[in-house]
Amino acid sequence: PLYSSAASDVYKRQKEIYFMLGILLLCISLFLYFRKNYAISLLLFISFCLNGLSILPDYIIGTSNSDLALIYTIIISILNYNRKGYFKTKGQENIVYVIICFLLLSSIFSKFYYHLTFFQIIQASRADYIILSYFFLRRVNSNLFLQIYNYLQNITLITSILYICQIIIGKAILPYPVEGSVDLTAGIMRFYNYPPLLTMFFVSSFIFPQFIKRSRVNLYRIIFSITIVCTLGRTFIIANIIVLLIGLYIQGGLRKSIQKILILGILLIPFMDIITTRFSKGNTSEDLLYILNTRPEDLQEFTTGGTMTYRIAWFLERYYYLIDRPFLEKIFGLGLISDSQPYILKMYDFKVGATGKVGSAGLMTTPDFAWGNLLTHWGLGGMILITIFWLFLLYFFFKRSKYSVLSVIAFTSFLSLIIQSFSGSTISRMGTIAIYLLFISTIKKQVQNKYGKN
Repeated sequence: PLYSSAASDVYKRQKEIYFMLGILLLCISLFLYFRKNYAISLLLFISFCLNGLSILPDYIIGTSNSDLALIYTIIISILNYNRKGYFKTKGQENIVYVIICFLLLSSIFSKFYYHLTFFQIIQASRADYIILSYFFLRRVNSNLFLQIYNYLQNITLITSILYICQIIIGKAILPYPVEGSVDLTAGIMRFYNYPPLLTMFFVSSFIFPQFIKRSRVNLYRIIFSITIVCTLGRTFIIANIIVLLIGLYIQGGLRKSIQKILILGILLIPFMDIITTRFSKGNTSEDLLYILNTRPEDLQEFTTGGTMTYRIAWFLERYYYLIDRPFLEKIFGLGLISDSQPYILKMYDFKVGATGKVGSAGLMTTPDFAWGNLLTHWGLGGMILITIFWLFLLYFFFKRSKYSVLSVIAFTSFLSLIIQSFSGSTISRMGTIAIYLLFISTIKKQVQNKYGKN
């Protein structure tokens, strides 16, 4: 008992120290903003939005990175409130206000229809208000953006090297809350703490190596390519290859891109055994056949695993539940409440993904399928709205891809996120979108300055 008590005290002190680290980082980011050192300040903000860039995840800083991002957003928004035109929007930008209004209406609905407390509602929806960062991110000038972009590229390179090293030695080097495990299909260690902006700088190393010395370009390409293979994510690997080919085609057509495509092929040759084994033994074909040959209602019986079949079953069980409910429930979803609330076990009796334990993802959220999270959290109405928002960003970048290389990078990496939405939940988190909002003003200015277009 004495040992147990002492260990508990040590754990509490560690949590307090970690929490102070998170608060310290927030204070530094705000102090630097006040001192007009915007590059590092916004770099820290992007880090908060992307769960610490694999270096400072939630459990290391003792608090939620998304909470720090939200506090930063609120304070910066208040500071800039009186600036002329700060909150003014026009045209397609108005979708930001539509999303905010929908969130407020959903909060009211959750309060008076589901009888949730304000605490439960705020806990579940607070990270969505990071979308307010759009108003200060769109004011970032081109030089400042390129500074931040360079910092992020260097961080992604370093974390990629560390990620590869931990695969080699079989132990986590980057922060990782659980033990790594051997992937049975590939026979190597698998970790999920790869750099969040890996796709962006993988594509960038091929089509926009502006911040890389010419002698090191191929080295960067090799490192990013190896890191992608080492993730062992089938959808992730496919998505990266697809968007790179699309990016190369947009930039200069296939003929001009032949050399770079050959380089990519040569880089992948040493890893073909791992890739082919991962796909051939990863139950991909079995999953697809099961989905194609099974009635949708029968998929609800598939209650275990993390395969595509499981993801579809998870989604369909909640979808069928919603379409049998009243109209407003269809529109606003299952209520703004998180899996950490005990009350959730009384509200719903879903079978797929249910653990019966409070605090573990399963009933309302899943790390495997972004569309499932949109359905439960936003409802059918909100899911359509968020999809329109994604398509707006995708169209914005694609439309300008002929005039701006940065637009090609933003388009391809965001497209990759959409492809990955069928096997992960990254894009369903509003903080993920912040980096793409940062691209907007620089791309607009580049296109306008060079071609007189908006």
